[in-house]
Amino acid sequence: MARLSLRRHRGARARSRNPGAHGFSEILYEFSSAFANNGSGFEGLGDDTVPWNVATGIVMLLGRFIPIIAPIAIAGFLSVKKAAPETAGTFRTDGLTFGLVLLGTVLLVGALLFLPVAVLGPIAEHLTLAGN
Repeated sequence: MARLSLRRHRGARARSRNPGAHGFSEILYEFSSAFANNGSGFEGLGDDTVPWNVATGIVMLLGRFIPIIAPIAIAGFLSVKKAAPETAGTFRTDGLTFGLVLLGTVLLVGALLFLPVAVLGPIAEHLTLAGN
């Protein structure tokens, strides 16, 4: 959604008081906040318009219902799956090792997906200001 907002001629970049990297961080945070349903946002982003309200409303709906529907769909697919016999190479799912591997995977994938884009704005802004 942030990318779609940036591509419009009179879109998000025209409404942001910071059209550079900081403006991109504002837009990304606006949509991340809407997806998480917490309603916070950066100051300086002119987001009290109909297009912003519609776009963040759609993101809120997706953020509300995808986390509900996706696990139910996964559970439905897993319920019809045949159980495989346990062998020596089976990775048990009832131990501490599985829990730690799962937690580490979730944290690592989440960090790799979100953090590079989240820090891109402040780092680019610092490099821009340091170059002047």
